[in-house]
Amino acid sequence: MWRYVGLGTGALLSSWVVWVNIGVHRAPRVGSEEELVAARAQLAYLEQRMHAGLPDAMQRLFPEGAVFTDALYGLAWCQLAQRSPMDKALRVHALTEARYALADMERPSVQARFASADTLTFGVFYTGWRNLLIGAIALLDTKDTALQARWEEECATLRNAFGAARSPFLCSYPGMAWPADNVVAMASLARHARAHGITDDAVLRNWVDRVRMHRDERGLVPHAWDPVADRMAEASRGSSQVLMNALLPTVDSALAAEQFQGFCTHFLMERCGVPVVREHPHDVMRSGDVDSGPVILGAGASATVVGAAAFRANGDLFHAQELDATCEGFGLATGEACKRYLLGVLPITDLFIVWARTWHPPVGNAHTPGFVRFHLWSAGLITLLLAAWWFPWARRCWRGRARYLGGMQRSTFLLLLLSGPATLTAQPVIDAGSAPAVGQIYDYDIADPLNLPGTGPGQVWDASGAQVNTNAQLQYIAPGMSTAGSSFPDADVVQDEGGNETFLEVGADGLYVIGSYAPGLPITSVFTDPQRVMAYPCSLGTAWTDAYEGSYTYQGNTYQQQGTDQFEATGYGSFQFPWGTMDNVLRIDGSSTYTESGNGNTYVYDATFTLFHKPGLGNFVARLLDGSATLNGAPAGAVQNLVMMQASSIGVEEMDLAGIGVELFPNPSEGVAEVVHGSDGDLDIRVVDAAGRTVLHRPLGVRAPGIHRDRIDLQGEAPGLYTVMVERADGVRGCARLLVTR
Repeated sequence: MWRYVGLGTGALLSSWVVWVNIGVHRAPRVGSEEELVAARAQLAYLEQRMHAGLPDAMQRLFPEGAVFTDALYGLAWCQLAQRSPMDKALRVHALTEARYALADMERPSVQARFASADTLTFGVFYTGWRNLLIGAIALLDTKDTALQARWEEECATLRNAFGAARSPFLCSYPGMAWPADNVVAMASLARHARAHGITDDAVLRNWVDRVRMHRDERGLVPHAWDPVADRMAEASRGSSQVLMNALLPTVDSALAAEQFQGFCTHFLMERCGVPVVREHPHDVMRSGDVDSGPVILGAGASATVVGAAAFRANGDLFHAQELDATCEGFGLATGEACKRYLLGVLPITDLFIVWARTWHPPVGNAHTPGFVRFHLWSAGLITLLLAAWWFPWARRCWRGRARYLGGMQRSTFLLLLLSGPATLTAQPVIDAGSAPAVGQIYDYDIADPLNLPGTGPGQVWDASGAQVNTNAQLQYIAPGMSTAGSSFPDADVVQDEGGNETFLEVGADGLYVIGSYAPGLPITSVFTDPQRVMAYPCSLGTAWTDAYEGSYTYQGNTYQQQGTDQFEATGYGSFQFPWGTMDNVLRIDGSSTYTESGNGNTYVYDATFTLFHKPGLGNFVARLLDGSATLNGAPAGAVQNLVMMQASSIGVEEMDLAGIGVELFPNPSEGVAEVVHGSDGDLDIRVVDAAGRTVLHRPLGVRAPGIHRDRIDLQGEAPGLYTVMVERADGVRGCARLLVTR
């Protein structure tokens, strides 16, 4: 029976893969008439849902679901009518539906969810989106004098609020501010100024100047702002970046260009041949929340859907078309006259897609995406499914190899030694059962080197004062997912760092590097004598020496590689990170000499290193490195650093030491949630509702440095949006939003 269940599952998954591969080529061309037809079909479906209570249905799922539903629906109709100026029947119908959406947004039950903040009766989120919709209707119906007067009044209210505020980021709720909500409000003011021929607006100009002084370390507008302390609460994120980049060109072209360039650098990526937008920057890996929706392999669902609007607004039709195609394929689009996505299960997705699709694109021709790499990935997946379910011997072989997944990263010229720890014991022991596995992702801080002496049992290595300079991320993928995978049939897992791949094989006696692939050159290096970078088992006193060699060809020249490594496990104890202390850590000291020769040149790299491993984690937790290189005998560079695993890789998803990292599980919740936070000192937990009322306040007492978990119970409170704050006696705090549902 289970075989038939497996066959059915495999067939279903294969069918879905084929559907998606076809779907990515069905997206209408950006700016075409076909696109307008598709948008009209989407709005036909959404019109039915809107008049059947869609805003309230979305409100039960999202903190601002009703407002987003009304605003996006009304704006999409107005934008569609503006793109079809000769269709008078469409214009009349668009105005009818947009006015319906505005009236729904102004229901008392909707407005009651938003309290007064920064002189705005309903806060900047509600006021900004409502004014954006009012302006869209006013621009479409210039003869409605009452609406024109109201638009003037609403804009005057917003101008006064921004003019009186000390920060460029007004509050959406009492004590809570999100810059993206402010960009929406400023875009509504900018459209008003443009409609009235104002070319130099003092409020807009001052706001832009102040935003430039309130950016994060990447030069981007932050995701969240602490209005009490007037400082960043959370750095830039994809879900807010796409919205801001879609609207900033309306506000200020220079600021928009700066932000768009940074956004593309830090958030645009490709996963398995599919263009997507990250929820967090490339050097950060965190889970999704109520703002982002699902985050899969770093890709944000809402960020990718809205991303097409950001690229349209900034004139990048290439990526606008690609993201449209991604949504068309993975969105499971169905229907012709009434088009829906995700089988109609989550209409907020349809709303964001049609809002982005009805934007008037800049002049130009969008290309037709090829998705060649995605098709290759898909073919590989279907092949694996067929092999797994039709050939029992293949399945047994695959399962047998999966027990021995392990890994290491090594670039062509610089060595990064790593391995995986084993089970939790009094004395750390590393064996093949704890090697890195496919799907693991590790984030690291890279700091200046420190002196960390101490060998033998019971040591304490103090790196709490390390000065972090940058960071990096390693991830482990299946060999079949690599372009060079066919060159390494014995590989069990591939370590990927920024695209550079190292192929690994796990043996009974250790972890071996069997080659590497550098796509930027490209170079595929095959080791004829593998490099043993970990001995199994490894505990205090284990020592080994290994010689290895390999070669690669580049631009017609063959380069020979050879090296010798020495390792010895010399101690175990506790490692003190800037974010806390980790016990049961094994220390391994070593040295390495690597030589590469070819085309008349000889490159030599010598290094000494210390690795720190913890049982239960699939990679080193820290590494000290002191290396130098020569080329034909002349100095060719040196590296000295301390690499430390971030707390997020160990189980806490948010450890922002600019404040207190806070994460909530589950979220949304029916009232009971676990608050995970990293801090020390005298702490309190405070929970505030959307009106600014404190509904829970509990002292936590004095906590030692580390990761803490506390439970809160809001089952006695009404459903809605709450802010959970962890506060320290010296004023440092962190916060996260919790959506309570019933």
